[in-house]
Amino acid sequence: MPVQTQEARIILAIEAIRTSKKLSRRKAAKIYEVPESTLRLRMNGSTSLPERRPANTNLSDLEEQIIVNYILDRDSRGFSPRQADIEDMANYLRKSRRAKPVGKLWAHRFIQRRPELKTRFNRVYDFQRALCEDPELIGAWFRLVENMRAKYGVVDGNFL
Repeated sequence: MPVQTQEARIILAIEAIRTSKKLSRRKAAKIYEVPESTLRLRMNGSTSLPERRPANTNLSDLEEQIIVNYILDRDSRGFSPRQADIEDMANYLRKSRRAKPVGKLWAHRFIQRRPELKTRFNRVYDFQRALCEDPELIGAWFRLVENMRAKYGVVDGNFL
């Protein structure tokens, strides 16, 4: 028998109560092994904890979606987004509501909880790595290898 989560059992219990008029909440809670108080709250319209939006969020869903669209639009045009830009935009939206500015790590946490943004932010480009990608340096290395192979008559390349 497949393992069911408590959420699935609560949904089944609610459906059973609604279809069968003789089944009480207490009896359904016992049959489906869920807390009777949780079942009662759900039937009265409360939402589950994962589906609830925290009360202490800084921006509404619409405002967050506006910021995400702005970032993706800038990225599509070739401008790399920065955390400071996101923070400025959030502060501007909050200022229009006369609210306090967002916290120091808000932009970082915003990016972490939005999967569509995680790959849009650039990391610092290492100077040594940039030097290794220079075609002239790479060409010089391969010319040196080719000269060594010709000088010592190495055929398979395992001479280092």
